[in-house]
Amino acid sequence: EKDRMGQEASTLAEAFRAAGWRTAAFVDGGYVSAPFGFDQGFETFVDFQRAGVGASEAKIAAWLAERRDEPFLLFVHTYDTHTPYAPPEPYRSRFASMVPAPTPGFEPTSEALEAIRASQWTPPLRRLAPHDLDYALALYDGEIAFVDAWFGRLMRQLEEQGLAGRAVVAVISDHGEEFQEHGSLLHEKLYATVTRVPWLIRTPGGVAGQVVSEPVETVDLMPTLLELAGVPLPPGLE
Repeated sequence: EKDRMGQEASTLAEAFRAAGWRTAAFVDGGYVSAPFGFDQGFETFVDFQRAGVGASEAKIAAWLAERRDEPFLLFVHTYDTHTPYAPPEPYRSRFASMVPAPTPGFEPTSEALEAIRASQWTPPLRRLAPHDLDYALALYDGEIAFVDAWFGRLMRQLEEQGLAGRAVVAVISDHGEEFQEHGSLLHEKLYATVTRVPWLIRTPGGVAGQVVSEPVETVDLMPTLLELAGVPLPPGLE
């Protein structure tokens, strides 16, 4: 209960809904779920509970088909690029075939990598063998390729629904992953491997390939989207 977002918080979904927009979220559970308050402001909130973006594809398409003539905010969240690194085929073999085989029985599950990460604080210290590290990184790359392919299908849905010409599309992450670059795994230490994240934004008629060189933070996402949509910003928004 102490980790739940307070009702007094002004969310992106609430700002859009107050302006008359339809709001929907298709999420992958975990911290981005209703018990933590993330459903606040969404009239449609579907939790796939770590089933991945593949499970949400049909429901997103159906929702878009029903709302294409109205202004809407659609939020899609996935843990696919998070542990466990277990991409489906053909994405698994595409990258795993390029590295040596792992130690028999090793898979980069959340439990296995968390145990190694925690060992730096609770000896004896453990490290991934080089070939196991390469294998984990290959499967992580496979997860990224899988989500990239899914995102391509989502963009095609927007085109087929006639929405691509007027939709603002943003892709962002909350953190990167460590692969022992600084002695740890997962996302623990505040090095650039974790704190530098992708943020791509596509606006109708926007400049292709423009890179913003000034420091940008994820806190800037909410006011950016509201300004692009012409929706009033909540008072006191950073």
